[in-house]
Amino acid sequence: MAGFEIVPAVPVAYGRVVGDVGGVGRNPLAVAWHWMAAGARRVHFEELSAPDTGRGPATLPALVLGCRQGPARIQVGGGIRESRVARLLRAQGADTLVLHRSLTDPELLDDMLTAVRPEKVMVAVNLEELDDRKILAGLSRAWDQGVRRVLLVGPWMAPTVFPYQEAAISRFLDERWEVWAAGHLQHLKTIARLKELGVSGVMIGQALYQGRLSFKELMALSDPPAAS
Repeated sequence: MAGFEIVPAVPVAYGRVVGDVGGVGRNPLAVAWHWMAAGARRVHFEELSAPDTGRGPATLPALVLGCRQGPARIQVGGGIRESRVARLLRAQGADTLVLHRSLTDPELLDDMLTAVRPEKVMVAVNLEELDDRKILAGLSRAWDQGVRRVLLVGPWMAPTVFPYQEAAISRFLDERWEVWAAGHLQHLKTIARLKELGVSGVMIGQALYQGRLSFKELMALSDPPAAS
């Protein structure tokens, strides 16, 4: 494990950054480079406009390519539902693909993990899905094929980590997953507690753009990169 990471998330729809993004602008490439210049070692693009037709997110490959020469690893999620899109994203320079819908579709999951090495995949699970049999079966299938990273999607909006959330983290750590967290993170105390519990990193979007969290203070919680 490389240590605890702070990952700025860039929410994108139809080629523009969405939501209340303060003074960072609407160009997703400019926003990604803004975070890299500030010291981010990983940036996450989340495509919010991908259609349900299975054609995949149109803008993600171009965004990944636009960051290829940057100092940070690029992570992508949202609407990645075809192996050809997964291959293209990796070819353009994406370090990690975050998959969610694939967990409930065994054929699609197998196809994805044939197209992309499992160590380059993170599976995303909403906290309220942890009793869903299809999700549990998908997690087991992903594990059997070599996936070891899981993203637990909140809400984590309270200034604490609730017992049921701690239990979910412990459950995955006990099963030897590398656990990440995202979803409505708004408090430094919450993020510090997640680090204490053994979470490997957090992805943060709106709280950064709206000024509720300081990137400088967040980076003080991150661990230095492992020596190569």
